[in-house]
Amino acid sequence: MNLMSVDTQRFVDLTPLVHLLWASPLQIILATYFLYNTLGVSALAGVAIMILLIPATGFLATKVRSLQMRQMVLKDKRVKLMSEILGGIKVSILVCFS
Repeated sequence: MNLMSVDTQRFVDLTPLVHLLWASPLQIILATYFLYNTLGVSALAGVAIMILLIPATGFLATKVRSLQMRQMVLKDKRVKLMSEILGGIKVSILVCFS
């Protein structure tokens, strides 16, 4: 249940950000163009650094995703255990007061 609610929340969070798929490259191109007009060739150093950091960003995103999945599994176990404990407490209270 917890994984399902997290997936639903991720989908809700993703919806407003979908337009960034086309807007981000456009912003990068425009910013590079204006910087090139202002600074000249040295503006391309920033573009080169962005391109060189793409693999590092991908690696970190993969690592974060795997850690989040592990965290979700542990949270599911915790929620299940707490549910069982609370259910046991309810049964104990009902037996005591019956």
